[in-house]
Amino acid sequence: MQGTGLPEWKDESSRKRFIEYYYAQLEELMSNYGRIDLLWYDGCIPQPMEGEKINKRIRELQPHILINNRNGDPYDFKCCEQAIVPAAPGVAWEACMTLNDTWGYHSGDKHYKTPFEVLKLLLETASKAGNLLLNVGPRADGTIPEESVAILKKVGDWLRKNGEAVYGSSRSPFSFNSSAVLTTKENRIYVNLLHGLEDKEICLPDIKNKVLSVYMLESRENMDFCQQNDRLFIKGIPFPLENDLATTIVIEVEGKPETIREQKTFWIPGDKV
Repeated sequence: MQGTGLPEWKDESSRKRFIEYYYAQLEELMSNYGRIDLLWYDGCIPQPMEGEKINKRIRELQPHILINNRNGDPYDFKCCEQAIVPAAPGVAWEACMTLNDTWGYHSGDKHYKTPFEVLKLLLETASKAGNLLLNVGPRADGTIPEESVAILKKVGDWLRKNGEAVYGSSRSPFSFNSSAVLTTKENRIYVNLLHGLEDKEICLPDIKNKVLSVYMLESRENMDFCQQNDRLFIKGIPFPLENDLATTIVIEVEGKPETIREQKTFWIPGDKV
């Protein structure tokens, strides 16, 4: 057992017996229930579990299936839990987060994330080309707690108006800090403002492309901008922000968005720096 100093298996015959059992279970699941798109291994899995052999058989039965990395190679995507830990570029990944502190239903757990916190998690994951798996613990009768419903509806309302900045987005070449999260798609940069600025102006450095237009995503209202060398100045940003969760500005550029140089901090308020 992990961390106890005890062996993971009582003996080799016990390991083989369990391998045969779970192999048969997966064989049944993959054979008798039609198309299955995803196999999500979970739990504290002792090794060796012969994952390579078993995953090969699963792909024979369900050639289109996606398999996570929790039973070894080969896998289709990596997953991190209760943290955003992006995989290397080109590797699919997802962040697995709870809406409160519990994976299942817990009547005493009222430590719910706010709609703002959930949206920020979603934007940060999307900006790194990941998928957000958000866990909601249902009650025993299958109903969703009212607190969860209210949070999800609030974030859903934002996505109905601004989902373009999230769905289908690619790994952003731009860095950010707590003021904004930048996502990219095709020839567009989405500046998802999390906090307003009293001077109603921002400066974004290191956009290599020529900027064609700048506008608010929700209202489609055009915005004044000026591109000077390696800096883009955007004026007339509403204060307070139009949306109390995040307000998104779209920057359309020539070609795929690129940076002049990689920076740890992309966001610079105002033009005073």
